[in-house]
Amino acid sequence: TALAGDLHRLLGLVRMLAKADSLDALATHLKSNLNERLKAERTWIAWRLDNQCDMALYPPASAEETGNAPFGTMLDACATAEGIAVPAQGKNDHVIAAPLIHGGQCIGAIAANRPEPRQSFAVSDLEYLVAAAECCAPIIRAAERLEQMQRDAQEKISSPVDTTDTLANS
Repeated sequence: TALAGDLHRLLGLVRMLAKADSLDALATHLKSNLNERLKAERTWIAWRLDNQCDMALYPPASAEETGNAPFGTMLDACATAEGIAVPAQGKNDHVIAAPLIHGGQCIGAIAANRPEPRQSFAVSDLEYLVAAAECCAPIIRAAERLEQMQRDAQEKISSPVDTTDTLANS
């Protein structure tokens, strides 16, 4: 059945993401999986910024790609803590979005689109996106923290140590 296939695909995605060696690799795998499963033209991952009213794409994208991202829908998904489906209207594409929730807070969102002439997203597509977001949020947060710890360790290694102050105080 379709549900069994989605569960199998989702488990495979989680296993793959858990093995990713960087946040970039994780984002690439996640976007590839979602584009394939959802038959989406594009998939965006965005982090919520400190002011909570803005988002930034990850990985960083060109001005054109950023301009095409459905930030409003992604922010709405964060605000409601639910998946959202927006049918095509005029020049706008079909869009679905799901919040990335970790520790009770929305840390970002994932969205996908299909151009207007194509079929709209099915309920099962939105359910898969929401399930993927729920499973991936802790993995994404862990990857972020690991990369931050690696940057901090590299800074400590590369920053010169002032031994004169240390020796004078001993």
